[in-house]
Amino acid sequence: MKKSKAKTIDQEYPRFKFAGFGSQGTCFLRVRVRPDGIVVLCSQLLDYYGTSVTNAVEAILVSTIEQLQKDFGLDHLIAARPWWRFRTSRDEFIEQIVRRTVWVEHYPPGAGLAPAGSFALVAFDSGLHPVWNYVSKEVAAAECAVEVEFLEVENERLQYVS
Repeated sequence: MKKSKAKTIDQEYPRFKFAGFGSQGTCFLRVRVRPDGIVVLCSQLLDYYGTSVTNAVEAILVSTIEQLQKDFGLDHLIAARPWWRFRTSRDEFIEQIVRRTVWVEHYPPGAGLAPAGSFALVAFDSGLHPVWNYVSKEVAAAECAVEVEFLEVENERLQYVS
């Protein structure tokens, strides 16, 4: 396991793979790992007809956390455990990281139900049950404490090619 130096890291996964319904799914992820938490922009791809990011949000969330732990280490976001506990279980690890994650679901114009596109802040309870709060891009950026540009992705980068 890689140990994070607790610095801010920006990373993109232009074609992030996840477990979809009956087949592998694909989405665009932009992630900012900070010393105090994580911000994730999860975008639906244009002309993609597999499992949507909305329908697979729980699977994408867990896969994202596992990928970030592998790539950068997220141990700096985990509470110290009592001396008698040897390790944190996978479920405890995921739950602690989720509490420090702000998830933004993004549908660009032409993908999804809103013709102009949409942004939603997605909150998860301890059972990983999601709740969507649709907001403007500016409100999402303010809630995440990121610049608006972090939430902007050119449509060419969101074009799905099989």
